[in-house]
Amino acid sequence: MSKNTFLELLRAETTQELEKLIVKHGMGNTNDWIPYGGIESNFSVIGNQSSSAEKALVEKVTNMIDAVLMRKCYSLGINPKGPDAPKSLREALEKFFGVEDGDPRKMNKEQEVKFLDELCIMATTKGCKTWNDLNKDERQLNILAYDAGEGQSPKRLTLTILSLLAGNKADIPFTQGNFNQGGSGTLNYCGGGYCLVISKRHPDILNRFIDIDAEDDTLDYWGWTLIREEFRDGWKNPVYTYYAPGGAVPMFKSDTLPLKAEVLTGNEAKNYLGYDNSCTAALPYSKEVRFGTLFKMYDYKLQHKGPLVSHFKYDLGKCIYDTFLPINLLDCRKNKFNNDGIFRGLKKMLEDDMKEPMDKRLINHMFPIENTFKIDNQQVKMTLYGFNKRDNGKKDEKSLIDETQPILFTLGQQIQGGMDSRIISNAGLGVIKNSLLTIIEFPNITPQFKKDLFMTDRERLLDKAPKKLIVEKLKSFYKNDDILKEFCSERIATKTNEIDPNNSNVKNALEKWIDKNPHIKDMLGFGIVIPGGKGSEKSKLDHEHTKGNNGKSNVKIPRAKEVPIIREDPTFFIPLLQKINGSFTKEVLKNKSFKISFKTDAPQDFFDRIKKKGDIQVFINGKVTDKYSKTLVPGKLSLYFDRSISQKVGNDTVRVIIQCEEISMSIDYNIDLNIKNERQNKVQEANKQGNGYLGLPEWKEVTLENGIDGVTEETAVMLDISDDGEIFYINMDNKYLKQKLCELNSEGEIQFYKKIYIFAMLFNAISTKSFEVSKKSGFGENPFEDRIEEAVKYSTMAMARTFFLTEKLTEEMKKSIIA
Repeated sequence: MSKNTFLELLRAETTQELEKLIVKHGMGNTNDWIPYGGIESNFSVIGNQSSSAEKALVEKVTNMIDAVLMRKCYSLGINPKGPDAPKSLREALEKFFGVEDGDPRKMNKEQEVKFLDELCIMATTKGCKTWNDLNKDERQLNILAYDAGEGQSPKRLTLTILSLLAGNKADIPFTQGNFNQGGSGTLNYCGGGYCLVISKRHPDILNRFIDIDAEDDTLDYWGWTLIREEFRDGWKNPVYTYYAPGGAVPMFKSDTLPLKAEVLTGNEAKNYLGYDNSCTAALPYSKEVRFGTLFKMYDYKLQHKGPLVSHFKYDLGKCIYDTFLPINLLDCRKNKFNNDGIFRGLKKMLEDDMKEPMDKRLINHMFPIENTFKIDNQQVKMTLYGFNKRDNGKKDEKSLIDETQPILFTLGQQIQGGMDSRIISNAGLGVIKNSLLTIIEFPNITPQFKKDLFMTDRERLLDKAPKKLIVEKLKSFYKNDDILKEFCSERIATKTNEIDPNNSNVKNALEKWIDKNPHIKDMLGFGIVIPGGKGSEKSKLDHEHTKGNNGKSNVKIPRAKEVPIIREDPTFFIPLLQKINGSFTKEVLKNKSFKISFKTDAPQDFFDRIKKKGDIQVFINGKVTDKYSKTLVPGKLSLYFDRSISQKVGNDTVRVIIQCEEISMSIDYNIDLNIKNERQNKVQEANKQGNGYLGLPEWKEVTLENGIDGVTEETAVMLDISDDGEIFYINMDNKYLKQKLCELNSEGEIQFYKKIYIFAMLFNAISTKSFEVSKKSGFGENPFEDRIEEAVKYSTMAMARTFFLTEKLTEEMKKSIIA
């Protein structure tokens, strides 16, 4: 078929236009459409690859980058499966493109600009209109992906791009794509399954390494096809087919094709967009290319239809951690601003944010934190980011965090699984659970570890030993890290003196009432509260407040932190522990994780750098162990031990050896572990501080200004449950409470209704929590499973909506009935 036929299909911007062209060019004969991958039941493969349109693009981006790497490999005369080929993607970046150490962060501007011409994602619509300007019947967004990679000849198109499960790159170590599914995963999100594909082999590639049965006589041709979704009579599921009249894809000769968009700048862009301020524009189908591959995905079902350089960029960043090579984003719609940008994945977005001035950063000044550990000799690296709770005018933390999966597992370029915030909440960090992002990486992952951790859908994790062991490491780190505790305290710290942090007035009134009516504690589930712990009147989150002589709360001014002295060649690691009878001693609770920290002058990269690299070994009772992870920050090394080490009450010994041969350093410590039963420890605490008392669980008044994750103007009570206890946070900025207070005239009335609100919401929360616990214990199914916090949140939210209305209704009914 002719070049003009292809160009007409390329320039169609709606599926309706496309289907008219199919009829016009006689492409409607079913016999001319071949099942994708040669598999008639291909829907079971194509329809089950990705759970969203954005995630489906991940493999597409991966294959684009692989194609550029393969082109360079072939052009240099290197067999990609041979001994001279790079053994990793980083090695390929250094060998093929001269990127220093293969580190994408060290890519210079000249290298970056060159890649932008080779990798491109574009967006088009009817008439280049913005989404809001499109008529209802025109509202279709098309996504185009172009790479100046190796390209495929028409004869090889069916063996590569149009194949399924062939595994063509399985034994090429520097590529990331697998199983030949990258050309198909997006079809499920195309309108009608329509996707246009065209490719041409790079003219300089030598074919001596290509395994084909016969000489390829189509190398000088462009090969193209149209893919669609068909519902055939008598078939249970749809089938994806591609156009191949006579069993071969259409092809034609042409030196170049206008597959890319031309970027307009300066006055050209302003005139094209009708906009006077600084801007760039992208003119579709105007830049000629000599080779490569293009996919056009018609009516692509992205979650957000906004500009590529903002909405799309951040959505895709939640699916791709590091592209290694920059990708040019060109939005061909007439948005009134810059329509071209660069995408390099979530990692680059995080790095760019940390380069911002401190007052504009999303990432909090205490982060990132790096933690490393081993599982069966597999190195695992964890990087944790904490985000400030604000909108700086450009983006907020939701741009970088998927709150449903704040813990992300990466494999090469891709984010291939995640976990929810349950582990974070159970560590006592519920108030910041939506402000934390944890990235887990696996340098040089072994095939066995990969098989036991990741599912083949590239989105889920297997519930096997690797995942379970990683979870244990995360639990220990979240629970024991001092920076996380400080970040949590900083978030919850009251910003005004208006709220008594101990709620003493209300607590006293409630407790006197309960003393007079002891049956209430049974109804609501009150229990014994031990002073000094979580669940008492003074908790770990009250540490920034002290009581003055007048009994009022005063904000305690923190002491300035000592700036540690850091040396390239460290000289000491000193345990931050008490010495008992001449020995460093650590008291821990049975079956609890714990931490041992060392003061040091070592640099942060001491255990990771290439030269003068430090080594650490840990022994438990003389046996080497990997049941720990480590974090090195300026001035302090922390070792986080798994709870499996503290399974038995008694005395154990931890030996820590830190060495560096190049600087002749060898440090060796024996630390005594005193493992206690938790109940025994609580009794000792009670004997120190008193016998305990019958009282309320811990609760605190908060406002929206505190920025507690999950608290909105609709929220009444937020319950935070951790392994150490629970706290009820009562939102004094609840919209219905504020509406009520606006109706009042006197300060006395305002204080009265605040107290009534606190009583009512707290009792509802406690009762709901008690009820959910009872159901979980055997009185029926728990609708929130172990998500008791959710039940409390929504129960009190519903109550707050009607609480003051009920009061008014009661007054009216009372007047009516009594009258």
